[in-house]
Amino acid sequence: MLSRDGILASQLATEELDVPEWGGRVIVRALTGSERDEWDAWRFRQAAIGEFDLHSRRIVRAKMAQLSLVDEDGRHLFSDSDVQALGEKDGAALHRIWEVGLRLSKIVVTDADLRRVADSLKAARSGASGTS
Repeated sequence: MLSRDGILASQLATEELDVPEWGGRVIVRALTGSERDEWDAWRFRQAAIGEFDLHSRRIVRAKMAQLSLVDEDGRHLFSDSDVQALGEKDGAALHRIWEVGLRLSKIVVTDADLRRVADSLKAARSGASGTS
């Protein structure tokens, strides 16, 4: 059986990834529980304000890069304020980081999931506005 100390001492999964578009390698780390909560909350906030693009998901890829790219000591390379700038970087590179981050964190995101979120938000907005 795992002990408290054993659980707290466990390490997050990481993977080194070649990013030739950026001229090197990066370390992608699985999200912590708190980061996963931040990811989920951020995703829904973006959808609520209409910045969630179901087709390109560029900003979603950039957010995953911000949360999952770490240095050799496990410290984040980017902060929240870097997400927009990351979104302007090479899409192929961001997509590979996104895929590894999702896989390491066991996050499944399908177009159907994204459409359900968007439909739920549209329904909530139209229901909240009411009629006079």
